[in-house]
Amino acid sequence: MLRWFNVQSITEVKSQLETMHLIFAAPRWLCSRGFTDMWSGSEIRKIRSPEEISQASNSTGELVLNSDAEKYWQRLEWTFPNEEDLLEKHPLTGRPFWRDILNSSSEGRFSWHKLADYIQEVEAAWPDFLQRLSWLNLKRYFIKRGGSLKYKLKADVVIVHPEGRFTTAMTPEQWREACILALIAYCNHGACCASTSFTDLKSLEEMAPDTLEALMQDFVHLKSDERKARFMASCPPHLGMDFRL
Repeated sequence: MLRWFNVQSITEVKSQLETMHLIFAAPRWLCSRGFTDMWSGSEIRKIRSPEEISQASNSTGELVLNSDAEKYWQRLEWTFPNEEDLLEKHPLTGRPFWRDILNSSSEGRFSWHKLADYIQEVEAAWPDFLQRLSWLNLKRYFIKRGGSLKYKLKADVVIVHPEGRFTTAMTPEQWREACILALIAYCNHGACCASTSFTDLKSLEEMAPDTLEALMQDFVHLKSDERKARFMASCPPHLGMDFRL
């Protein structure tokens, strides 16, 4: 009976910190990150709501919205951000958006507050930035604003479904599946990357084993200069560690 009572009441037991939050009418918990899901193996489209259909500019519009994957593939069509969004700081590094677009290794060259001096360079670098942007980083750091991007106030923890598992891959088929899932989530791809990485999930699944392995090796091991010349996104540290084990 005592165990049953504890199970029923434990969800209402308050810690000291939680009690202070309640006293001061603050949220019961605070977190420096948001959370979102990324379904890398799915291209499910969302059906438009009746309100979205009624607000459409014409009655012949499609009944479904583009999937997250399709929106990511169309990123080169996104417009150049406005000045306010270009000055927004990265939620983790604190670097202004325009400096990340330039992606220069010469840290001393750019001033934090002189975007006007480099606006033409930033606009010229915008397509390259979009090409190198991975699907994961798009979901982690950015929100769509009109036809463009802006930084989120705080970075999201992106939970990838399904996640490529190199450490538990015991057969060539499992290793191949881990490579495909890792590349689709973490490596930039799309029609704009057809000559540098790959186009989509179907192209990965049709790729020869040696070609797929070579692409995965490049994604993990390329140096920064080689990666920049290849227009390839950076490999997350945890993925590189798992791949090397």
